[in-house]
Amino acid sequence: MRTRKQHIAHVSTAVAVSDAKSGSWAATAAMLGFDAKMGTTLSDVARGKPSAVTPEGENLIRLALGLPAISSIELAPCPTCGGDHNMRGIPDCHGRAVAAVVALAPGQRVAAVRKPTQPRTLSDYPVAVLARMIANRTSYED
Repeated sequence: MRTRKQHIAHVSTAVAVSDAKSGSWAATAAMLGFDAKMGTTLSDVARGKPSAVTPEGENLIRLALGLPAISSIELAPCPTCGGDHNMRGIPDCHGRAVAAVVALAPGQRVAAVRKPTQPRTLSDYPVAVLARMIANRTSYED
């Protein structure tokens, strides 16, 4: 099952919606030319809630606020498998598995996940673990 990518409204959209609020969100939606029920969506956009609005819906809100629409780029699917890994800069996978590419921000690093080590002495055990060992009558060397 493919999961749908969540869209989060652009920061400039959220700020503009927050600045345009006058009274209730329903009144703000009516002022922008939308149905009053759109007030809930505008509130979610202002709070930065994921999947509050589609990219197309965000552009409609931006146009109502007098902001330029955010352009999107349409990419062709992979000719071999039809997947969407073309977004990662791999135009054709040739039937091989495609690894996920992760962009790291400055200061971030990839760290290996290590298995936690056993405590070396009795004083290294947490009190809750010691109490459970005593109740279960297990040895401390396990």
